[in-house]
Amino acid sequence: MRPENRSLPVDTKHVSQRRKLRFESLADLDAEIERLTAADVVCLGNWSLGQIFSHLARVMLTAVDGTTVRPPLPLRVLAFCFRPLLKWRLLEAGMPAGLPHQGFRVFGTVPQASELVADAGVTDEAGLTELRTAIERYKSADKLFPHPGFGNIPRRDWDRFHLRHAELHLSFVVPK
Repeated sequence: MRPENRSLPVDTKHVSQRRKLRFESLADLDAEIERLTAADVVCLGNWSLGQIFSHLARVMLTAVDGTTVRPPLPLRVLAFCFRPLLKWRLLEAGMPAGLPHQGFRVFGTVPQASELVADAGVTDEAGLTELRTAIERYKSADKLFPHPGFGNIPRRDWDRFHLRHAELHLSFVVPK
């Protein structure tokens, strides 16, 4: 079932039956993308497979092209103060489900975060093309922009960020 067939949004923090994923490399992510596109899948969250692919692509390209998205000032201050703990939580332990997809709603909104959210009508094929293009651009980029929350981080940390981010979103995609 595609998410748009549901009448109410899903509280993604409480979705059961999510898959446990762990990617060690972009090659692992590529393999999972291929597996999902070849299968009949069910999306347990609020987004279709195409929307998930498109969102992952847009976030990945923030490392290549930069972004205007900035967390609200109080969140940036907290991130600065607790950077080692946050980096460990997000880059090692993984990202928690249940954050609002309209942007950060903690300590205010980030209206420009909508540039990272895929259009509701994006097809699976269009999202897949967008993601494959983004992965290739990311892999071939000589220099990466600072992370909006962590500042200048090495490529390995950018890789881990994108892998944890993909694990989160793709955990809602379950092959039938």
